Amino acid sequence: MRVAFHRPIAEQGVTRERIAEGANHDRSGALVDLNAAWMMDTVGNKIAQQQIAMIKVMAPATAAAGNRLGYASSWCRRF
Repeated sequence: MRVAFHRPIAEQGVTRERIAEGANHDRSGALVDLNAAWMMDTVGNKIAQQQIAMIKVMAPATAAAGNRLGYASSWCRRF
């Protein structure tokens, strides 16, 4: 167990915040993808253009956030 400032790192607020941010980015990206795929299947690509555009914006942003968050983002994927 790693310790900083006489407390385990897992108990520090910044670490918990990073883990929560990573989980939010991952899950929100997955939900946007699933919504777009569902709309493409049910109503067609032309009507789902807005959702497809959201994927094109969110995918790089989510990947960049994961890189910024580093270990915290990859750690939360275990759950």
